[in-house]
Amino acid sequence: MKKLEIRRDPEEVGLDPLRLQRIQTHLDRYVALGQFSGWLTTVARGGDLVWVGRGGYRDRERSLAVTDDTIWRLYSMTKPITAVAVMMLYEEGVFDLNDPVGRWIEELRDPLVYVSGTAANPITVPATEPVRVHHLLSHTSGLTYGFQNLTTCQTLMACRCPKPSTTGARHHCSSNQAARGTTQSRPMFSVVSSKSGPARASTTSYSDESSIPWG
Repeated sequence: MKKLEIRRDPEEVGLDPLRLQRIQTHLDRYVALGQFSGWLTTVARGGDLVWVGRGGYRDRERSLAVTDDTIWRLYSMTKPITAVAVMMLYEEGVFDLNDPVGRWIEELRDPLVYVSGTAANPITVPATEPVRVHHLLSHTSGLTYGFQNLTTCQTLMACRCPKPSTTGARHHCSSNQAARGTTQSRPMFSVVSSKSGPARASTTSYSDESSIPWG
């Protein structure tokens, strides 16, 4: 197991050790309440690690405590990883930011936009313009998540029905990166693997492309 090494005293870089300890107290409370299984937090300043806190379990069922090399599920932090990989491909001239995503994803070639009605009987209109790569990068594609089911729009996404909102109309953090990860000529898993250097994609705990929740 690789240990996280604190290289400087917090006070040397202007941080109060007692106030940093509040992080431990606060997050341990979440574990005690059952809101977290476990956690690991680091604080650095000027490139030097000055504080490390950890608590709870990396495997609650087996009562295995969090360690410095615990592998964490990334959730929405896959968004910046995917964005960086996409922009690397953009620099290589693989695509243009104005390219319609329908070039790669057939379902987005002629999108419809939800305007009213129910999930069972939605009323839709044709999108005013195609979903483009830059819409996915800026969360303005009109897509939403399909697992919350809090609104008719989200229910529509769950059943892969029309887009909830007009392309470019507003920012909405959602499954844009999931779509973006499939828009390129190479699978996103292989792109990240080839460009991530020592931090291989396998260290995110996903063993193959199909198991990676991009976005």
